[in-house]
Amino acid sequence: MLVSRQLGHDILRGITRQGLAGLARDMGMVFEERPFTPAQARRAAEAFLTSSSGFLMPVTAIDGHLLGDGTPGPVTRRLLAAYWRAVARQTGVDHYSGG
Repeated sequence: MLVSRQLGHDILRGITRQGLAGLARDMGMVFEERPFTPAQARRAAEAFLTSSSGFLMPVTAIDGHLLGDGTPGPVTRRLLAAYWRAVARQTGVDHYSGG
């Protein structure tokens, strides 16, 4: 399950966020928008940020607390690969040849 805060003045309706939410659903993942606390975020198995300039950026620690084993997790890697495949389909250019 992917959890994101709801859209608001501090969470923008970004195109990358929307695209990744759609990809996640296409891959059979649940995408849920709801509040969560910093303590809940620190207990996550993995996390990532999205932006139009950074696309999908793995988060490996929050407040010095490692998430998982401290490396980008499997869901993050799968989503990143799916994202770049979608970009390649739309543009005809393979920007990413990993996983």
